[in-house]
Amino acid sequence: MGARVLVLCGLVALLQGPCFTIPAPVQRSQHVRRAAGTSMKSLKGQLKSLLGRKLEPEDLVVKHQVVLEVPALKGNKTAPYWSIVGTGDTPQSAQAKAAEHLLSLLDATAPTDKAKPKQQRKPKQQRKPKMPRLALGQPVTAQINAWSGKNINVDVLLEGEKFRGRLAFADFSSAFPDREPGQGETFDARIFHIPKQNSSGERLPVTVTLQKGDFFKDQALPSDETKDLFVGLGEQQLEAEVVRGIGPGNILVTAKSPDGQVAPGYIAISDFDDDLIDSVYPGMAIQVRVKPGYTREGKFIQLTMK
Repeated sequence: MGARVLVLCGLVALLQGPCFTIPAPVQRSQHVRRAAGTSMKSLKGQLKSLLGRKLEPEDLVVKHQVVLEVPALKGNKTAPYWSIVGTGDTPQSAQAKAAEHLLSLLDATAPTDKAKPKQQRKPKQQRKPKMPRLALGQPVTAQINAWSGKNINVDVLLEGEKFRGRLAFADFSSAFPDREPGQGETFDARIFHIPKQNSSGERLPVTVTLQKGDFFKDQALPSDETKDLFVGLGEQQLEAEVVRGIGPGNILVTAKSPDGQVAPGYIAISDFDDDLIDSVYPGMAIQVRVKPGYTREGKFIQLTMK
């Protein structure tokens, strides 16, 4: 293994007097190189004979060793380390290993500056509490604000937080047929529909309902025979009843065939009647038909109001 000696001239605070650098060693002569090559060739031949096979790359590993010395630190009680050996696959990696090792030793023995004031840690910023998550059918409190067309603007109150919401006037009239809503009044409500966020990432108002009953119960899935029956109805108008919202863009309903067979289906918001979309609430009666192109795929029958 080869070795070379380097002298570091960078630790100004530790050096006394002028700094000198020892020149790099003279390159090997051609004779020395030939001798080294012959020795390596002989070694490989001997190893091949001993192993009884052709040498593999892992059979002969060449490592490089570098001795890193800082004579100015010799005898320094503050930094007693001045000579370090580094080993690596290349001369450069061996030098880097030695430098890293010496640097870690010097850092460990460096005198501390007691006069230097300690940096005060910045107080940790308290994380903003997470907003409660809204879910379909979740009980909330609705506080009436103002009227807007067919809707009533409300504040949806949940766990001390406030969300923008809306309540269909038809929903309120169905729950309280003999009275008008008063501004600031609060009512027990449930989440009926949670819309998608708009293009700017802002959450649109959630729709709440005042209707009672278990509108969130699971619906029995239609059989293949029932799906075939509804597909065969084509453009025929069917009676249906709104159940609840499903996901951010659909309304779950129960549709009735002319012979009285009932099956669950869904209507995309884009397929809902434009004049009724702002008035929809659980239990509302609507007219639907099987959506053209429906091919019996999915859990529910695909319907439309357009």
